[in-house]
Amino acid sequence: MEPRFLNEPSIKAHILSLLKVDYGYDAATLAMRIDKTKTSVYSALYELKAEGQAKPVKVNGHKWVWYRRENEAGHS
Repeated sequence: MEPRFLNEPSIKAHILSLLKVDYGYDAATLAMRIDKTKTSVYSALYELKAEGQAKPVKVNGHKWVWYRRENEAGHS
């Protein structure tokens, strides 16, 4: 069953803008975490990072931290 948050365009767009990736594993995992725990997008990102399901990535030297899969091609 798809998380209800993925059916809300504004939430889905916000998730994708945070992740900077096409819809897929990351967005689905994040949305399921938000839906299950009723937490914020940011809290869910940090939870996934702590569990090793995502890793921090600096973007253009900015202090913002973005997340992507650990096993993404070209990254260890």
